[in-house]
Amino acid sequence: MMFGKLAGFGRRGGLRHIILVLLKRGPRSGSELMDKLEDLSWGYWRPSPGSIYPALKELASEGIITKKEDGKYELTKKGADEIGWMSGTDMSRPTSTTEVLKEMQGYAAYLEDVAREDPSEIKENKRDIIELIKELEILLKTKK
Repeated sequence: MMFGKLAGFGRRGGLRHIILVLLKRGPRSGSELMDKLEDLSWGYWRPSPGSIYPALKELASEGIITKKEDGKYELTKKGADEIGWMSGTDMSRPTSTTEVLKEMQGYAAYLEDVAREDPSEIKENKRDIIELIKELEILLKTKK
């Protein structure tokens, strides 16, 4: 159900991230962000000024976005770095085994959700999943 998935946008972290993603595409005013979020939810949810503007103020105070003279907000370098992982441009890739494993656990949890929501998608990728399991098993058997 579309609305159920988009309802999470209103939560503090979700709203923050979607604002950053939208600003990555270009500068926008607060009202433009509200309009775009309503469009993305197919009209099911429109954030209020009481949620958008405090979020923008907080992001600006953290140096993640800046307000231009024309009233539009844009990402700073710090903001682009914060959301870089979403677009695959993050330069702060995992640097330790622990970080890689945490990331892999997140992917495994995602695949569990996919398996519940659309088992056919997992079935289509079963061969690749089995190959990954085999590679990890080999890794565990290495001695040193």
